[in-house]
Amino acid sequence: MPALHKLLEKMGLKYEDLREDEKKTYEQWSTVLSQSEITVEDLKKFLPSYIAGIEQEQNDYQNSEKKDLYLKACIRNAKMIQAFILGPEQRKAWLEKNINERMK
Repeated sequence: MPALHKLLEKMGLKYEDLREDEKKTYEQWSTVLSQSEITVEDLKKFLPSYIAGIEQEQNDYQNSEKKDLYLKACIRNAKMIQAFILGPEQRKAWLEKNINERMK
């Protein structure tokens, strides 16, 4: 039984008892609760475009010094996360390549 349904039941309510604005909130919360968890594959797809967007924003010549520093930190953090995620895959590919070259 979904958590929101349990909450309504505990409060002695049914979905049909809700006002329109409450139903809208219920639907929004239900959508959030039904979303799947973020996977490593999701991050692999998301991070390159996120980094590109921040780098593009950083290229704006009107940025203040504080904003520029903040954007640099965002880029660095995102690239570190990306390296952490892709590291094992890249090491494996490198090792397989070297083994295959030595076997020739």
